[in-house]
Amino acid sequence: MAAAGGHANIVKILLENGANAEDENAHGMTALHLGAKNGFVSILEAFDKSLWRRCSKKTGLNALHIAAYYGNSDFVNEMLKSVPASIRSEPPLYNHMVVKEFATEYGFTPLHLAAQSGHDSLVRMLLNQGVQVDAASTTMNVIPLHLAAQQGHIAVVGMLLSRSTQQQHAKDWRGRTPLHLAAMNGHYEMVSLLIAQGSNINVMDQVSERKLCPPSQIHPVGEALH
Repeated sequence: MAAAGGHANIVKILLENGANAEDENAHGMTALHLGAKNGFVSILEAFDKSLWRRCSKKTGLNALHIAAYYGNSDFVNEMLKSVPASIRSEPPLYNHMVVKEFATEYGFTPLHLAAQSGHDSLVRMLLNQGVQVDAASTTMNVIPLHLAAQQGHIAVVGMLLSRSTQQQHAKDWRGRTPLHLAAMNGHYEMVSLLIAQGSNINVMDQVSERKLCPPSQIHPVGEALH
């Protein structure tokens, strides 16, 4: 609770008196993770830097991933002084509640999480760190562009495509491109943008084996990555 509230001095006292910094709550969040969620940069100095990289056994995420997901740029910026921007999530031990869509997936970078949530300024920061723009997750083969397109985050997609337009043709484990995901979720402007950038409307995925309909006929189905 002290870390979640940003009370760095109290966190230090508790740790000095035997509190276990690696204890996780029911959702797989350690004290540091709660501080990351709420963006309290000051608590970082209370924790050994080896813990900055530590991934939750339950979620597979570390503090940098969580801060990126919640858009806490200052927290991310401080962590990047000691943790590589390309660090990936680890296999989770159970279906977690931080990012429900990815309950059993791993291999996500902070860029995946920031793109999924639509934090364009944070996406720019991570790209400027030189992270691989089209890094794919381990089993689902999901890249940040898939996530941003699925959620309809126009600004983020624009930034990602500015680094490489070729990634718009990338397919996930179901054979779906960013255009598939944008269309399935009813993001008209996103579909128009991707088509203008050269996405193929005739490509078929491995599930429906159907071609994408033209933008005027798109119907959202509300499917998320799972």
